[in-house]
Amino acid sequence: MELRLRQWLKPPDSVQMSLNGTTLHLSGHANQAWIDKVNQSVGMMGGITEIVADKLINTEAQFQAFLKTLNNTPGIIVISSGTENGQHFLTGMRDPLAKEPAEIALGLQITDVIMRWTHYQDLTSNFIEKRVRQRLAPPSTVQLRLEGDTLHLSGHASPAWIDKAIDKANTVAGINNLEIKYLLDTDSFLLAEAKRELMPPERVTLTVHEKILRVTGRVDSTTFQALLKRIQNLKNSQQELASVETSGLVDAEREIYQLIQRIEKTIIYFSEDSTGFMPGQEAALPDLLKDVQQLLALSQDLNQPIRLQITGNTDGIGTEIYNRQLSQRRAGVMVNWLQARGIEKQYLIVTPPPKIRFGESQPNHGYRNVSFKVVYKD
Repeated sequence: MELRLRQWLKPPDSVQMSLNGTTLHLSGHANQAWIDKVNQSVGMMGGITEIVADKLINTEAQFQAFLKTLNNTPGIIVISSGTENGQHFLTGMRDPLAKEPAEIALGLQITDVIMRWTHYQDLTSNFIEKRVRQRLAPPSTVQLRLEGDTLHLSGHASPAWIDKAIDKANTVAGINNLEIKYLLDTDSFLLAEAKRELMPPERVTLTVHEKILRVTGRVDSTTFQALLKRIQNLKNSQQELASVETSGLVDAEREIYQLIQRIEKTIIYFSEDSTGFMPGQEAALPDLLKDVQQLLALSQDLNQPIRLQITGNTDGIGTEIYNRQLSQRRAGVMVNWLQARGIEKQYLIVTPPPKIRFGESQPNHGYRNVSFKVVYKD
């Protein structure tokens, strides 16, 4: 019986066989091909009902484990494998981004395998994404999502990178469409973030250029302080911002106060018994005009209409009627001068002095002037 089994199975010298009733016991070591032959012959060997091979070592088990690992590795396809003249070999296809087979072999302590690999591109999503990242090198501010053969990009990046993505995305194997509806250039993203965080009123303008946020506009003091606080919070939370420029953000209430102080301290002097400006007023007049223009603009921005009261004064030489008329004429000259330079008459009010000076014996040129007072319209 055993002789027939040896003739049938042709075991290598490294295998020991023994019979125990109808059970065949195998021990030693053999290659995978011989072990497969034995397993396939179980039902064909008369008188043998069972084969016990727990002491039979598969000399190719390590190689088979290597093949199994390769077949389970994404991006690797084993096409053929075997042994020739005692040398293991295999051929297959490998995506360049897949794990290196030589590293897998080294991890399994296999060094006697000849491998021949043909490059191919794996079209599963993981490899498509790897190729996208390799080709486009997206910044950390850009998120990628694959949906079929469509690449969705969202977040924000520089205009140069966005142009690069549009140009190169469809050159990646597995990508046929590009969707960038939710991809913003960084300046647009920062502007949207600034608007969301600062919640500026309509009269405040935000712009972003090359990551620099500029805030311009005229606001009341409360809004001004609130905006400065929000701007600081934005700078702390948004590291993408290069800087914030606030020189164009004006505390209009504070500016109005300072302008009123300057205007009401301004005195325009006249020549004796005349409605002509005294020599030397050329510097004071343009400064006054500039202050009045700025005051009117700021008050309109804050919806706080004002009026400029203009009062003519005299040195008191002459009669009451004469001084009253001269006072009024001097105020009128000042009104006309301002009107001729663009200040609308509705903002100008001629107001007589609280007391008409007259009958003075000694002239005082310091009283030959017009003075100003800013009042808010009821």
